[in-house]
Amino acid sequence: MYARPSMRVLVLGAGLAGLSAAVRAAREGASVLVVEGAGQVGGLASSIQVDGWWLDHGPHRFWSRDERTLAFARQMLGENIVESERRSRIVLLGRSFEYPLRPGDALSKLPARILARAIADWLLERARHWARPRPDANFEDWVVKRFGRTLHELFFGQYTEKAWGAPCSTISADWAAQRISQTGLLDAAASMLLPGRGAEQRSLAARFLYPKRGGIGALAQACATHLRELGGEIALEARVERVELHGGRARAIHARRADGGVERFDCDALISTIPLPRLLGALDDGTSGRNDAGASGLRHRAVRFVHLEVARPRLSPNHWIYLPEKHLAAHRATEFKNFSDHGLPVDRTAVCVEFTCAKDDALWSMPERELARLAESDLARIGLLEQGEARLLATQVLEHAYPIYDLGYKRRVDAALAIAKTVPNIRTTGRQGLHRYNNMDHSLAMGWHAAKGLANTLDATRPVREARADERVAAESRWFG
Repeated sequence: MYARPSMRVLVLGAGLAGLSAAVRAAREGASVLVVEGAGQVGGLASSIQVDGWWLDHGPHRFWSRDERTLAFARQMLGENIVESERRSRIVLLGRSFEYPLRPGDALSKLPARILARAIADWLLERARHWARPRPDANFEDWVVKRFGRTLHELFFGQYTEKAWGAPCSTISADWAAQRISQTGLLDAAASMLLPGRGAEQRSLAARFLYPKRGGIGALAQACATHLRELGGEIALEARVERVELHGGRARAIHARRADGGVERFDCDALISTIPLPRLLGALDDGTSGRNDAGASGLRHRAVRFVHLEVARPRLSPNHWIYLPEKHLAAHRATEFKNFSDHGLPVDRTAVCVEFTCAKDDALWSMPERELARLAESDLARIGLLEQGEARLLATQVLEHAYPIYDLGYKRRVDAALAIAKTVPNIRTTGRQGLHRYNNMDHSLAMGWHAAKGLANTLDATRPVREARADERVAAESRWFG
């Protein structure tokens, strides 16, 4: 239990990390208020309902190696849950490849000349590395060293450059190590050929939980309901503008409401899951410029989502369809009916098409009808539907969709976290709070862990060893208990 049962805890952000932290704090007797700038909970894992469809921000799957994390999600969703086998494809060269890549599937479908070049490139890279080992300087180096240049350019490079809007040589190798399940061509082949090898990783990638009804946002809604049952509160449409500091500690926040008014909320401790630069920019100790250096350089990639309805029972059996080729503007498509069809129309389907962009570029500012036509055109080019067949349901935008892992990002994150940690009663966590690309189970576990250690923030100082605790959570979701 907390040292003071009446401890006032403010949580900034009602995504899964924030809601998980709030539930943990409320369970331990704190008075909890979650402050969220949007009009609903869930953050990146929220859903909207349009014409009978539950529309997510692209594909979401929930799974975890940790049974306690799974148990928490199951407890929140109750009977509103289905379990599925992930079906993903890469559409490339007019062909459809399984994803994650399986050597047998990829080798059987690649044209002979490309296959020969891919094998030769891979053998050359292995020989080079054996003769003169070299470090992984960036994403391109990491992939080329393990898969060869041909496979890098086909399956990894062009998709990554389109999604991130930057050359692979400017992206950190951390992105490859974190997101590519196999460590090289030999590992991929061995996981297919040797019984049991990689079984845990394949199972983790293949299976996932999803709500029967309500879209992925039903998980966040269930957490919010549970929080309110525990006595916690949630203030929606309240955007944090200022964190009031006195004596080096956070004492209150000022949040702007939808009507333009500003409301002040007192606190004894603060858990932040909002983007790290925004938190640092809000810290106010009566000085100016102290936080600019820490926030500088941390950037995000935005995504615009186009949701289309098509008068067919289904377009494909797949959950994810990746579109790496640069003649297509979209980078991914998702058919929600394949996640759960409970209560959905039997004669129609809905598909989400994603466009990554930078704020204020052409895709960001494109009118939604024009963007919808572009989405339909890309789907028609890959043979998924006919031009003119789709009806626009909705468009959405996420400004802070992907934390950018450019070269040097880690140094800037460390600098930003060092500033945040000078305020002993603030914990920053979650995908946005740590500028870390993580999955939903990681977000739940990270929020839970942040609240678990919150009583320590009432002390004057906090041990340095806690500085990377949340990153360890992202690597090993083992903090529920």
